[in-house]
Amino acid sequence: MLRALTDTHNRFIQLMIVFSAILFALMLGIGVGYSPFYFSLLGGLVIGLAAAWFMVKYPHLTATVFWVLFTVQATVFNQFTLQGLYYPIYGLMLLNVLLLFGQERRKIPWLSIALYAAFFIVVLLSLFSIATQVTIDFQVWQKLFIFFLGAMVAFQFRTERSLAHFAYGQIISMLIISAWVIDVAAKTGFADRGSIGVNENVVSAMIGLGIIPLYTRIIAAKGGSLISRAIVLMSFLFGLYALLILASRGGTIALAMALFVITLRVLFNPKRFIYLIFGGMLGLIALSSLPGSNNVFVRFSSSDISTLNDRLPLWQAGVSTIVRSSPFQLFLGHGFDASRVVAGTIFGHLDSIHNAYLQFIIEYGIVGLSLFLIIHLSSFLKSWRYEDERALHATGTITALLFFNLTGTTPDTFVYWIALGFALAVSMVKDNAQPQVLANASLLPELEPDFEQS
Repeated sequence: MLRALTDTHNRFIQLMIVFSAILFALMLGIGVGYSPFYFSLLGGLVIGLAAAWFMVKYPHLTATVFWVLFTVQATVFNQFTLQGLYYPIYGLMLLNVLLLFGQERRKIPWLSIALYAAFFIVVLLSLFSIATQVTIDFQVWQKLFIFFLGAMVAFQFRTERSLAHFAYGQIISMLIISAWVIDVAAKTGFADRGSIGVNENVVSAMIGLGIIPLYTRIIAAKGGSLISRAIVLMSFLFGLYALLILASRGGTIALAMALFVITLRVLFNPKRFIYLIFGGMLGLIALSSLPGSNNVFVRFSSSDISTLNDRLPLWQAGVSTIVRSSPFQLFLGHGFDASRVVAGTIFGHLDSIHNAYLQFIIEYGIVGLSLFLIIHLSSFLKSWRYEDERALHATGTITALLFFNLTGTTPDTFVYWIALGFALAVSMVKDNAQPQVLANASLLPELEPDFEQS
């Protein structure tokens, strides 16, 4: 029934949609003159339902729209907050997951589900040994939901093309955020780290994850016009410039390692690699000459390592906590958010231990950390078998996420689990379809239904 109602290829359905839209627009236009509030409310409700219907037909747009809205709102429009803004999107994601399991022709990745479920169970068990200093409030429940979000995002994608649309969403948000970073930095005279007023490390992660699909298109896409290639290259350099301004050591290292791993995967083509090295050198020379780009080099210099040194006592305290653990705590952890307590004992104003691996082994033990890493490793190994754009995109994403974890507790963020969910989705889609290199016929491929037509 649902497939029949969402079959926009049916001529009758198309005519009904057009007729209904025109009729509704006329009624709304007349009604607003009599009762502006109620008819405006009705218009918003109908538009919301239409958007929900569209996202059920194209489930991947739910994750894509969420990524763009969340990243842009958390940066460019960080001063505006709307409580419950994303709740309808969460509901649509859950509905899409239920619809997916109702499809008979899809291969269900039971091993991935089992690994993710086991990890989530360990996280839930940590609530029973939660530290007395930690109260179970909205922040705790939100963090639990964030961990679950990765699995929901992974099941939003059905086809290779749907994965490409998410990549375009990442690129669009990256360009918007990069433009904002450069604009704010220019207005403040390219002050230290751009003076953007938002956590520079998180913003660097958002930009870096949007740069990765551009890089994979540069080295893996076949065909395409000279203009499209120039646009991709300029977008890539634009994002890199914003990243240099933010001067995040962890973000810079994570992106560099992601691009390095992607490059290793395509080393089987020596000619392409030579051009890549040459182009990369020219790009770095050009970027280093722009104002504000020296921020990242200053941050790596010996004259500005104070913030790095501040993390060493945190990491030492974390290691000391692990060494003093009982066998139970070593295997299953000290409890939910226990690492925040450890950080607070060293620096009262900090609640992060600035290393996700220390955080996970303290809170969820060896078992929790092992499951967390296996989830990443399984997706990485599956993607490594292919060298098309999306497989390279997933490989680079996993690499970047793992390196982000070295200097921050990035798994506490929405961005981390959305990106991980996408990487998991790539391997799931590969398991359900014949592997193929995505065509590069146009910069924005047409939408296609994610549900198979009966």
